[in-house]
Amino acid sequence: MERNIRQYQILKEPDLFKGFQDHHQTFIDAADKMKFKGVKSELQATMDNLLENENKLYLLINQKIISGQRELTKYDLNEYAYLTLDARKLANKGRVQLRKEAEALSIAAKQVRQNLIYSVFLAVPLALILGLIFVSLLTKPIKHIGQAIREIGKGDFDQSVHIHGPKDLENLGKHLEWLRLRLNQLENDKQNFIKTISHELKTPLATLKEGSGILEDEIVGELNQEQQEIVQLMRLGCIQLNSLIENLLEYQKTISIQTELNCSTFDMATLIQRIIEEYRLIINYKKIKTKEFISSIKVQADRDKVRVIISNLLSNALKFGNSDSELGISLKVHKNNVYLLIEDQGKGISTNEQEFIFNEFYQDKSSGVWPVRGSGLGLKLVKDYVNIHHGVIRLLKPNKKFPGARFLVRLPVNQNM
Repeated sequence: MERNIRQYQILKEPDLFKGFQDHHQTFIDAADKMKFKGVKSELQATMDNLLENENKLYLLINQKIISGQRELTKYDLNEYAYLTLDARKLANKGRVQLRKEAEALSIAAKQVRQNLIYSVFLAVPLALILGLIFVSLLTKPIKHIGQAIREIGKGDFDQSVHIHGPKDLENLGKHLEWLRLRLNQLENDKQNFIKTISHELKTPLATLKEGSGILEDEIVGELNQEQQEIVQLMRLGCIQLNSLIENLLEYQKTISIQTELNCSTFDMATLIQRIIEEYRLIINYKKIKTKEFISSIKVQADRDKVRVIISNLLSNALKFGNSDSELGISLKVHKNNVYLLIEDQGKGISTNEQEFIFNEFYQDKSSGVWPVRGSGLGLKLVKDYVNIHHGVIRLLKPNKKFPGARFLVRLPVNQNM
């Protein structure tokens, strides 16, 4: 302000006076920002005195210039020197006060830090003691809960669940006990249902097979061409129904946690040939040519489960393969693994369905050409039994010769290796 007003006295430029006024307003604004809660009274009084003296000088100069008395005395301008000294005194007092408060805060922070250290030293042992007590109260019932869950997961529903400990864990134990009883009841009902339905189905199926066999052998009289075709359809239906019943019983074994391997050594090629002969009637009925590339390979595995794997894959290939087509079956061994490839010339499996084919009860949208619709358990059983043998099953991409489904199964030659 002093510089602007001195320049104005010499040059008489209105912009210089305007600058003088602007600097005055800037000074007022800066002083207003320094008026906040916590400023010491001594500092505030010095600030107020500075503002009052500056305002008086500003009004005096402003009045002289506006009234036409442009010349200012040196005494008027020297007042700014005194104001500058007052401002410096205020700044010095502020720095002294700031330093005192900073030292006070440092001392307080040091005290707080010491108190915090003492608190930590006291809290750590206390927390350890409380933690040990808490863990001891929770560990035992939690172990019992974990053991109960494992037993239920294994399918053992005979051991009752009793949990003693905190109320929440006791309530959880009661829920586990209710779950055990419910699962046990469902398991018994399921077992009874499977036993009953398998018996009820196998008895009339055996009668049907015997009757169709008598008709086919023409024991009760010679059959004409149409009657022979009807008898052949009956035999095909018997084969399919028998396959459904076997899949149902095998599925019951897997979900009953009865999936341990009963390994023996057998010729896998011989097993494949026997299964092909079991389906010979269907092969001849659909006029399917089997292209077999198999050689004698001794494997050490669960023969019954391997039989289910081969039978279900062959059954699917016959079901969805076209009439008057070829069915490829190849068996080879490589690096202690046996590879079985079964491929057909049917419509294949759409891309949208490939991720679901190994799910239980999933059925292809098309009904195929067999008279009895499948149960949706065949490929599920294949997948489970391959996994039990530590093997892998893959659905390969179609090729020109076999545009249908192409399943490749890899099994270890020896399960003990």
